[in-house]
Amino acid sequence: HTYIERANESLRALGFTEHSFPHVLKVANTASYILLTLGYSQREAELAQIAGYLHDIGNLVNRIDHAQSGAVMAFRILDKLGMPPEEVATVITAIGNHDEKTAFPVNPVAAALILAATTTAVAALQHEQMALSEKLIRLHVVANSDSEEDQAMKLQVRDAVLAVTQPLLEDAEEPKAALLAALPEIEQAAEDCLRTLGDSHSVTVTLAKEQFPTRVYDSFALPAGQYLALRVTIGAGAGHNWWCVVFPTICFTATAKEVESAAVSGGFTESEATSSSSRPWSGWNGSSSGSFPEGGNYLSSR
Repeated sequence: HTYIERANESLRALGFTEHSFPHVLKVANTASYILLTLGYSQREAELAQIAGYLHDIGNLVNRIDHAQSGAVMAFRILDKLGMPPEEVATVITAIGNHDEKTAFPVNPVAAALILAATTTAVAALQHEQMALSEKLIRLHVVANSDSEEDQAMKLQVRDAVLAVTQPLLEDAEEPKAALLAALPEIEQAAEDCLRTLGDSHSVTVTLAKEQFPTRVYDSFALPAGQYLALRVTIGAGAGHNWWCVVFPTICFTATAKEVESAAVSGGFTESEATSSSSRPWSGWNGSSSGSFPEGGNYLSSR
């Protein structure tokens, strides 16, 4: 119990999602269910359950190589409890091979643990994304084309839009309502910017749900999913786009600590703010300004 609690404390400090008893119990029970459903023995399912319960204790040492650290720790615990060596070997092999970066289903218990840990983690991220999507408002500026001139104007329009939205949202109790009421003003500011630059394209500004990919910015990260977005489309909207977060205002925030501060002031809980700024999805590639044009079968039924 102590190892699980302390490992979760370490992960919380790093900005990861919850990895305490609800997580390990979910993984343990899911791993057991998988093997029982496929016809494996009750004891094999119990070993998968044990592996699931202990699989993340290595985070107490360090997130890096936590699967291997956890396997060594689990060996000491299980050996001291008198578990037969064959069963100890099965459990620690599963734990040592469960991490997403080095995972390999070397035996049925390992395969069940990998599936259980992965599905549980995905479910946790989906839950977190849904919570974030209720509080965040993204900014999405789409260029007329990919010409060098249009791409440069896109950034000028972005600045003009933010000049309107930042003071508007600074003290807004209802950010969505404030933006909806200001859509004509935002659109006019964008068009005035283009006219100043000698461009005659029209601008369309909308506020609606959009699907976004996972993005890792310079000092924070956001998982893939649907978010409310202020979309600014210039002309034909056929060029690469630029996106960030218009509420809380962190499009140009430089440091993770400033991201946390802006997020908390925008209504995030401290854990949500820390989670976003700690880049828990750093395994995916991304950039500070987003831009895009739209081995072996080890588990078998018995």
